[in-house]
Amino acid sequence: MKTIAALTIALFALLVTRSEAQQAGAQSQQAAIPTSYTYRVSNDKAPVMSFEEVRSITQSSVREAVSNQLKDITSQAVNSKLAGNFESLVSGTTIGFSAPVAGLAAHSITEQYSMNVNVHYEQRPIGGILTIKVELVPVFSGIGSASRPIAQREMSQAIDNLDEDALGDIVADLTHQLGADYAAK
Repeated sequence: MKTIAALTIALFALLVTRSEAQQAGAQSQQAAIPTSYTYRVSNDKAPVMSFEEVRSITQSSVREAVSNQLKDITSQAVNSKLAGNFESLVSGTTIGFSAPVAGLAAHSITEQYSMNVNVHYEQRPIGGILTIKVELVPVFSGIGSASRPIAQREMSQAIDNLDEDALGDIVADLTHQLGADYAAK
């Protein structure tokens, strides 16, 4: 009889502590969920957007992100890519480099782009002709397919004296123009 009474008391104590724990858990969940007491109209119809409207907004935001990334490229960044190649450029070798457009790294590979730059200097008796091509190329355009630039800017100019700093400024300006052209498409 004493064991039955002891078991009953232990079972009762266990049930009481379990119900207190459940109440404490429910109170902590209620405290964690913020409640808004503002009036909401739930029967109003929200405007429905078509797939084409959503697609155009998405494409324009991707274009804007790429354009902003291209506009942020500085002449110092270009000069760091061209560092050590200036003498070979003066001797007539075409120099090229690629830089990823990092603003879209979180997107899928089909939405990522690379900026390709080719610089050529043809020396003349007085000065020379500087040709610069800046292209925006998709990183991935399909298996076995060629990647064509989706936007490009090219400039050829006769110059008296080739300078590394001026070269970085010219490439950065072309990159900014490329970004503006791409955003305007």
